[in-house]
Amino acid sequence: MSYIDDNNDYPSVGGRVSETKIDSMATSSGEDVYNMGVTTGLTTGQIVSSDKSFTFTCMNFHDEGVESTTNFANGDSGSPCYVLRDGDAYITHVGSYRYYDRDGIKTCSGDTAQQGNAVGTAGYYIQNNENISFD
Repeated sequence: MSYIDDNNDYPSVGGRVSETKIDSMATSSGEDVYNMGVTTGLTTGQIVSSDKSFTFTCMNFHDEGVESTTNFANGDSGSPCYVLRDGDAYITHVGSYRYYDRDGIKTCSGDTAQQGNAVGTAGYYIQNNENISFD
């Protein structure tokens, strides 16, 4: 079984969160979402938007982007964003970009990187369209 190295509890990956649930989380505060990044470590926030569609240099979220207020900085790309249910992690999105820069953070190499909201492709979209499973 897969797990997330959160430097503390190592929750098993139990699956991914549905599109309906992510949309619901984006319109109402409540359930915490976590992000485990190499640079920012384990941070907690809320889903603030779903169905994001904007294009950057090499990526387009095609209406399947999710944004959370968990921290995200250079070096965090590919980080899992997830909710915890009965001790298991359920993937909401995979972080690949930061949005709304807030402040700087020291990286492991001693540089300073900007950090902002974690934005990435929804886990349900990845599982339904790629050869990747979160079960």
